[in-house]
Amino acid sequence: MLDSYHLSPRYVYSSDDNSRILIQAGGNKGVDSALITVIDYNIYTIEFKEPGAKTSEPDLPKYNEDGKLVVTDEFIMNYPQFEDMLKEHENLNFFSLMGNNEHRFGPESVNIAVTSNYTKKYADVVCTEDINGYLVMLPVNQISIWADIEGEIRPAGRNHYKVWTPNALRRFLKEKKAVINDDVATINISALSVRRKRGGSGTVSGYKINPIFFIYDKFCKINGDNVTFNLSNVQQLNPTIAGKMFFRRLNYFNVKKYYFDI
Repeated sequence: MLDSYHLSPRYVYSSDDNSRILIQAGGNKGVDSALITVIDYNIYTIEFKEPGAKTSEPDLPKYNEDGKLVVTDEFIMNYPQFEDMLKEHENLNFFSLMGNNEHRFGPESVNIAVTSNYTKKYADVVCTEDINGYLVMLPVNQISIWADIEGEIRPAGRNHYKVWTPNALRRFLKEKKAVINDDVATINISALSVRRKRGGSGTVSGYKINPIFFIYDKFCKINGDNVTFNLSNVQQLNPTIAGKMFFRRLNYFNVKKYYFDI
């Protein structure tokens, strides 16, 4: 039964009379918890979310040297909730967009991306915190009633990989007056932006060639005002797509009244 809901139990809590149990679970393929009534085996699956959160943010397929969005059958099969959002931006060019995120989507396509995400994960309700600190559970197919929902495509997401558009990288470096001999680039440090470690330490971790390409500090040799590095060590950030929800005005008492009136 648990496998069918993609639940990986971590903790189990029960009521005093053992008639109900709450399973706290984990894993990116399943929901966060399930409330089970033991007598009749009614199961209510629950996904917990911060008041401002992304439903999911998968990597988009890697684009080609022209920077244009690529949508594969495999991606749509794995993430069907994003199909309509992607159809609205068939000609999107990540090189033209870099430095900005795309937020222009129709409300219906975003609604599908948000609600279908939880249908796919077999969640019945989303549990979040209201403006007064109360926990509120909402039906997954009615999230748009209570939340401001948004769609987002990011040219530079969280994950980075070895450069897959080497010609574009060379073009961007030459636009910044870099000198490239074989696969070694030398560029004035003022043409790059500093990349710092997360966590507020402020330590320099590398240098940004632009919002999509960067090089780690450990692969750089600094000589005066110039930085030299091998192109094979440059990293490229992968684009992502996401549905987002913000419970900015959620109030437990309004939710309670709404459903009692129904």
